[in-house]
Amino acid sequence: MDFVQDWANYLHYLTSSPLSPLSTYSSYLQSLTSFSTRLSAFFSPFLNKLTTSPDLASIALLLLTLIASLVILDMLWRAVIYWVRLFFNLVFWASAVGLGFWMWNRGPDGVIEDIEMLIGVWSKEYTHWKQRAEMSEAWRKQQYGGTYGGNHGGANRRGRGTKMSQWR
Repeated sequence: MDFVQDWANYLHYLTSSPLSPLSTYSSYLQSLTSFSTRLSAFFSPFLNKLTTSPDLASIALLLLTLIASLVILDMLWRAVIYWVRLFFNLVFWASAVGLGFWMWNRGPDGVIEDIEMLIGVWSKEYTHWKQRAEMSEAWRKQQYGGTYGGNHGGANRRGRGTKMSQWR
């Protein structure tokens, strides 16, 4: 019971004393309410004009909608850019850590051997597909007499010339 009486005395002090913190806040609150009433008195003619004229109200609503949509679009842009940057940072640091682990596990000589092996595999694949492209081109030349896709005399499928000067 003493606990409640102590707090009741403290609350009485906070509300009744002229130097109490609540009295200072109440003076700030009174000045804020007087400012808001002056502000509303200043803007009331504009609000009355805005509500009585539907043209001005629709223009104001359009501007408000435009500003709100631009703000939302800016927030979305920032969110997308954040996630894209986060993704690229994660990829960069993951590849750096992976490269570090690879070099730690294999050592410098092993890394060089792995790179030479990869270069060998890729060069074999490159020569294989280059030979296939050359064979395909030779077959096309044999089939169509040096032109592609059956277009004879520089004409495309519709019978028109392929040069820009023929289109004019």
